[in-house]
Amino acid sequence: MNYYEKLKAQQDYNNEQEECILNTVKLLKTSVGNINKPGLLFGEIQSGKTRTFIGIIANAFDNGYDISIVLTKSTIALTEQTYKRLDLDFQEFVDDGYLTIYDIMKLPLKIAGKVLNNKLIIVVKKQKHNLLRLEQLFEKYEKLNNKKILIIDDEADFASVGFKKDSTKDDGVTVNVIMSMLNNLKKRLNEFSFLQVTATPYCLYLQPNENQTINGNVYFPNRPEITSIVPTHSKYIGGKYYFEESENEDSPSSNMFQEVSEKEIKILNKNKGRLNSTELASLIVFKQSLINYLIAGTIRNIQEETQDKRYKSSCLIHIDKKIDQMNLQSELTFDLINEITEALKNNSNKFETEIDFAIEQFSVSICKTEYYLPSRDEIYTSLNRILLDEDISITVVNSENEVLNLLDRKGQLRLDTKLNIFIGGDVLDRGITIENMISFFYGRNPKTFQQDTVLQHSRMYGARKLEDLAVTRLYTTARIYIAMKKMYEFDQELKSSFLKGKNNDGVIFVNYDPTGAIKPCNLSKILITSTQTIKSNKRFLPIGFDIKNKRTSEECYQEIIKILEDKGCTKGQNKIIELSMFEFTQIMFYCNKSYDYSQNLSYKWDITSFLAIAKQTSENGIIKCAVKWNRKVGRLKNKGYSFQDSPEDGNKDLPEAQSIAINNPSLILLHQLGLKENNWNGEHEFFWPVMVTPKSTKSAIFAPEEN
Repeated sequence: MNYYEKLKAQQDYNNEQEECILNTVKLLKTSVGNINKPGLLFGEIQSGKTRTFIGIIANAFDNGYDISIVLTKSTIALTEQTYKRLDLDFQEFVDDGYLTIYDIMKLPLKIAGKVLNNKLIIVVKKQKHNLLRLEQLFEKYEKLNNKKILIIDDEADFASVGFKKDSTKDDGVTVNVIMSMLNNLKKRLNEFSFLQVTATPYCLYLQPNENQTINGNVYFPNRPEITSIVPTHSKYIGGKYYFEESENEDSPSSNMFQEVSEKEIKILNKNKGRLNSTELASLIVFKQSLINYLIAGTIRNIQEETQDKRYKSSCLIHIDKKIDQMNLQSELTFDLINEITEALKNNSNKFETEIDFAIEQFSVSICKTEYYLPSRDEIYTSLNRILLDEDISITVVNSENEVLNLLDRKGQLRLDTKLNIFIGGDVLDRGITIENMISFFYGRNPKTFQQDTVLQHSRMYGARKLEDLAVTRLYTTARIYIAMKKMYEFDQELKSSFLKGKNNDGVIFVNYDPTGAIKPCNLSKILITSTQTIKSNKRFLPIGFDIKNKRTSEECYQEIIKILEDKGCTKGQNKIIELSMFEFTQIMFYCNKSYDYSQNLSYKWDITSFLAIAKQTSENGIIKCAVKWNRKVGRLKNKGYSFQDSPEDGNKDLPEAQSIAINNPSLILLHQLGLKENNWNGEHEFFWPVMVTPKSTKSAIFAPEEN
């Protein structure tokens, strides 16, 4: 039986995907019986990792493997989703009697000998009772211990690795139950390969690559010795779109991020009681986000109807994991949708301003594409029909059982109406696919962010229709968005490092001590959101500020003028000068002193990191500075929807700065006329610095402190 060839015809793998599958199995075969050579299948969030490892299972069966154990995250929903997916994709082999698929918790009392001789796939939730049942299966049917087995550990960074401090133990630490049970499973089997699957493998790469004895027990390595990269397909949309392309004003992505105030998130997370009138009036962006979703979903329905297609979209609200808060958010959503429905039914203009604002917003985005832009009348008529027909659903998803009831036959979240609003907590994170999600209101706002947790909440990643992207919106705080962007940059550099061979010219991790000196940094101690990703010719600059009062700004401005004049650069003279690190630091100090972040604290410039990066990347402590005069760049861009983050001329200033940043960073020092007409606080002159790292810079993850 040729499992892979039949599956390939069904899955339509392209050449890159097939190469990944075949090469992974080839590498895994070399690890059979070698407990110290775990593998890793590493891919973007929602990029097709499951589809890829299903192909790996099929090809492994063709290469002598008898059993595949698929370990899933410890949720019933994801276990059910995985089981359904495997049963659907391998249906032909199951129906013909060549393959049997079991959920470990639904095994028959006795498995027939014929079935035990078939190929087997066993789905096991990473949970104590599931793993205990798996252990009992191998005890009951001893011949299974001698079968050739492929263990697939899906979401391998979740539950599979874990330690905590424990002063009562000999070594001062305790290994978590799941890690211990998986370790015992590996000891039991004679011939097996172990493949870890995840989009966030950092804790795995930080594990030791040799056996460890902890409290008298030997634990086998989890650090991957074999790494396969899942190629992203042509329809995949990930962090590049949200955090790189969004900086291009000509892209619809530049309209995607909508800032939510910390105050609104706090109100939406209210613990008890209903909201008072003041609190309700403060939920400006939340209310507008729901209206925006109604308009975005309506526009997409109209666009698809012009091609005789039916379309269903989704909106996800994920602010907190507590049921009381989710019920509050649900009540607010129901009330607003009902109010809008009544207003349209009665031809009231109560929400006309907000609806027209949404239409204008999406018109700006769609005009940057080739897609059809419906008229205002078309949108109002279609929205009226959708709401009056009650073709909209609002669902609170707080438990695994609720998710199970909402999964379709593919194991994806089912869309029952044209517009679908889901309000959920952790059960809607990793692994759960939500199709056509064009609105994501995200407010999980801890004091510190965990890379894997935040990225796995990014349900907006995955296969996306280009038409959807023009009306897709991400609503979150500036703090969360900046954290997400840093994580994306961190993620990209680590992936680049893995592709280069991890330790061979890969990413360097550095940090500084309080004196500003740079020293090597232990990756395990890095707090991701405090990192800066450094690479060749990367720009660093402050954004989101306004200018302080005239007295303060004038004092700072004159101090910088003195330094420039001492270097032979008179006012109005565009010139390249050399600054010592001390002079550079002085100028940055006065720039920062003149900036006001009181209205946008999330954007506050981390000048300490800025200066430390300059020191880290400078070969001899010299900064070449291109001084540019009389600029009139606005504080905002994109019709006021976002802060200006490219004050320099990208066609002239930036190439010049890059050309002089060879072994030392360069600085573009822009003299700005802070005009009120350009949204500055007053008619004050100030300087805006843009630092460019040297061409010779090696990729590095820079952490400002050890945690």
